[in-house]
Amino acid sequence: MPLHTAIISLIALVSFFGLWALVCKIISLAGWKQLAKRHTAFSQAEGDRFSGRSLRLSLLGNYTGCVDFHVGRQGLHISLMPIFSIGHPPLFFSWSAVRLLKQRQSFLGQRFLYDIGTPRVRRIAVQAEVHQAIQYHQTGAGI
Repeated sequence: MPLHTAIISLIALVSFFGLWALVCKIISLAGWKQLAKRHTAFSQAEGDRFSGRSLRLSLLGNYTGCVDFHVGRQGLHISLMPIFSIGHPPLFFSWSAVRLLKQRQSFLGQRFLYDIGTPRVRRIAVQAEVHQAIQYHQTGAGI
């Protein structure tokens, strides 16, 4: 391979990853960064794991199929798949910062709306399986 072809390939690769990182950082400004100011996780996630889930924080902050929820004794841990995690540190919410608001039916099934953060920073919707695990651990049955 000629040297100029290798240089062009390297520039294209660096540009792609730079653009990817920039887009991830911009998306984090749509709610994740605000949550991370007070709720960044500093310990390893523990508890029941629900991978490949979705989370909507705002119009731009819509994470489809790339969210991991860990529901454990201490609280709720939320993280993104590594490829999407630039600008998105893992989040942790103690049970006192997770409050059920209401249940709603959508064409995708039941969703449960929670206010998260102290004071409330965002509202999230979770699927029935995640809700059941939250309720189990939050009520103390999982301790």
